[in-house]
Amino acid sequence: MDLIPFFSTAILIATIASIVLAVTSYVAYKLRDRKRPNRKFDASEMREASFFHRYEPPEGRATGTDGAQVDSHDG
Repeated sequence: MDLIPFFSTAILIATIASIVLAVTSYVAYKLRDRKRPNRKFDASEMREASFFHRYEPPEGRATGTDGAQVDSHDG
């Protein structure tokens, strides 16, 4: 048995399977996107829906790993 036709067939099957999976996932994405409500959120609802909050360090001195305060120098 020749290896070249075997590997050619394996590559062809893998390529076709990849294309089929890509099309299937795109269709599933579009179906899920269609179920999503299309209403607009106002600013107060958007603030409640966010998970990340901006961290603002305290002014002045920072603390080191041992809890002691250290001076911060710019430059």
